[in-house]
Amino acid sequence: MKKLFILIMSLILCVNLTACFNSLNENISTEANNNNILTISTFKENPLLEEAVQKFNASNPDTNVKIKVYGNVIKNVVELEDGRTFSSTETSDEEMQKYRSTINTELMSGIAPDIIDLSNLPYKNYIDSGMIANIYKLMKNDKEFNINNYNTKVFETYHYKDGLFVIPLDYSLGLITSNYNLGIDDSTWNWQNFFSSAQETLSKDTQNIDTEYIFTITVDRFFEEIFQNEYKNYVDEEEKTANFTSKEFIDIMKYCKSLADDKIICKTSDDRKKSKRIFETYSVNSLYDIVSDGICSYVLDNATRYYYKTPSNSGNNGVMINAIHKYAVNNNSENKKLAWKFIKFMLSDEIQTSPKLYWFPVNNTSFNKKLEKDQKQLTDECKEFNEISIEKNNELLENYTFQLKEFVSSITTCRDANPEILEIVNEYVKMYFSEEKTAEQAAQIIQNKVSIYLNEQL
Repeated sequence: MKKLFILIMSLILCVNLTACFNSLNENISTEANNNNILTISTFKENPLLEEAVQKFNASNPDTNVKIKVYGNVIKNVVELEDGRTFSSTETSDEEMQKYRSTINTELMSGIAPDIIDLSNLPYKNYIDSGMIANIYKLMKNDKEFNINNYNTKVFETYHYKDGLFVIPLDYSLGLITSNYNLGIDDSTWNWQNFFSSAQETLSKDTQNIDTEYIFTITVDRFFEEIFQNEYKNYVDEEEKTANFTSKEFIDIMKYCKSLADDKIICKTSDDRKKSKRIFETYSVNSLYDIVSDGICSYVLDNATRYYYKTPSNSGNNGVMINAIHKYAVNNNSENKKLAWKFIKFMLSDEIQTSPKLYWFPVNNTSFNKKLEKDQKQLTDECKEFNEISIEKNNELLENYTFQLKEFVSSITTCRDANPEILEIVNEYVKMYFSEEKTAEQAAQIIQNKVSIYLNEQL
């Protein structure tokens, strides 16, 4: 009987040990699988990201990269008369705020995705809190990666706290365009120089052109152009200080309003419709943009199209860029190496030459290929439509390609104002423009609200 009892207990023990080992193996297997799973956050569907994920998973069958879409985006589809359809998306402020709140909570809880799409997110708050990784360190540890194969000027515009925590994949250039040659050095000018030169040039026009609204931009948009360029003069996110009650900031508001009151820029979108579009801001995404507009000016107006750097009152007279796709690596991710491998793939020529990347790529090889592709397309269109001679087409191509490269080499800053601070500033500046508040009142409210916001990030 005793032997039987011992035999039964031995069998039970064996079963339990087998179960334990099986459980342990399952846990190890699950952990190994999880180490090959990568999650990427994004607010809305992103065709370029979807393509990159599909190709990366196909070439790395042992990994599983997944996209987590957070936002509820409304799609609008409009059918044109010729049967084609045009689609656009819109999001509510509430949805965007919900997205920011969710990402903030997940980052603080250590459960955020491995890679984060930083579009419309206050990413410097995450850097200050140590929540996102320094990409420079990941680059340095990767002997196969050569940063000189990319436009480092673009990377440098996102430099913060002696590190690079944001990886931009592409960019557009913020310029001013017109059929008028101002004959002024745009590498040193300010807004006063621009407007005085524009008015002087127009006064010599024998066609007696209407000089109302010579700069096609609404007053709130014009203010934001200046503010984005001079953002660091009024907000120090690292030190958590604001400087909105300064004479300089109040003078900017008053200057913008005076231009609108004098009908030099537009007060409303209706004024903008009345504008002759003599001078206007221009977001350049490709060589094709610049040359095709130059051809239109030549064919339709017998004029030359000119492009200028955006003026600056703070001495920052380089070119400002806007990065469309920018990503960060979650510092709490257990898959930083895999996350960097995927980001490096998005920087590769395979993705940077994708037709779904509509802007200038940061990869130098891809940038040159994009220029060559645009040059060929423009030359083919010239031969097909015969609107201008091939000689004139080649002349425009050569001139504008040279000028575009000059703009790219002059990149110095980016549009990286904290979106939550920008919303506060825009809300109360508009109250001044609509005369609901004085400039001083608006500045004081902005100062108070931004200061509270900054202190809450400590």
